[in-house]
Amino acid sequence: MAIKPMNRGDLIATKDGRTFTIEALRFVGGNLYKIEGVDRNSSSPMRTTIWASDFGKVIRRAPRVMDYDIRRECELQPDGQTYLPIERRVSDERNYKTILKVKFDRRSVKPMEAAK
Repeated sequence: MAIKPMNRGDLIATKDGRTFTIEALRFVGGNLYKIEGVDRNSSSPMRTTIWASDFGKVIRRAPRVMDYDIRRECELQPDGQTYLPIERRVSDERNYKTILKVKFDRRSVKPMEAAK
């Protein structure tokens, strides 16, 4: 499953040789418009705009990305190009199950009644 040619977390290179980690992508009409990225090697890493015309290539793919079509996190496969959904692993450890129970407990909240 190829999610997108570029994803948040990928390491990319611009035409001038600088490398950035993708923080956000902006598409207009299905075409890449701009990339928001951070140069982790600079002395003061700041979020920077990289225009589509300045983009060079993807150096390294993100190990995990979110597939919003199926609403699941996906993991990079050994071929380096495709992503497959991560299977939900449940441990038999008692403490792990307790944490899950507390974390995913959905309790209904009733709205307060208006004062009369």
